[in-house]
Amino acid sequence: MAERECVLPLPGVEHASADLGFAFHRTGRVRRGRACGQCGERQQHSRVSAARSARGQRRAMGLPIPTSTSLGDLAPAFSKAVTRFIAAIEAAGGSVTISATYRPPERAYLMHYAWAIAKEGASPTSIAAKAGVDIDWAHLDAKGRSDQKAAVKAALAMVNGYGMAHSAVLVSRHTEKRAIDMTISGVVGKSVSDANGKAMAIKSLKDLNPVGKSYGVVKLVSDAPHWSDDGH
Repeated sequence: MAERECVLPLPGVEHASADLGFAFHRTGRVRRGRACGQCGERQQHSRVSAARSARGQRRAMGLPIPTSTSLGDLAPAFSKAVTRFIAAIEAAGGSVTISATYRPPERAYLMHYAWAIAKEGASPTSIAAKAGVDIDWAHLDAKGRSDQKAAVKAALAMVNGYGMAHSAVLVSRHTEKRAIDMTISGVVGKSVSDANGKAMAIKSLKDLNPVGKSYGVVKLVSDAPHWSDDGH
């Protein structure tokens, strides 16, 4: 997949770009991939084993306020459930690619309102501030007047920088540490043990759904990579 450089906003950093008018920090890389149905983001996929992810040794890197790919960043009970489920898949000869676990609320806020301004016509002056996020959505001048054109341009740059495919919700199972986006491969035609130790034949990927549920990892069938503790 092609890589491209992008500079993205980071709350609390006071260096401002003359072109975009946001607070900026570091340069990151974005890879094109599948978009999560809840967050709208095309994320960089990191292939990790359950053990390494549980120890937090691999994370999504490069983007300010990154979305984690670590199982260790999930709620403890859900982290344990996912770790066991992934271990069963890997024991059967399958593989798992994790694209998202925990998404900080600050990141969800930036993504949500950047999309609202750039794609839905939301007024930049109507966006409520969020504690810990230092950003000028309205592009106010010294007299307090908003530059609408510059605000929309900057919001669109943020949408593109985050690789968004659609809007992001402010509160989701990801922000609550109760969801994971992962791509599972190599298990069709094999058997995966459920939480009770029963070998379950996997004739298609949907046959993994009851297996995951036995571990407490529930598939959201409308969203290809998304699993959570309650199916939302």
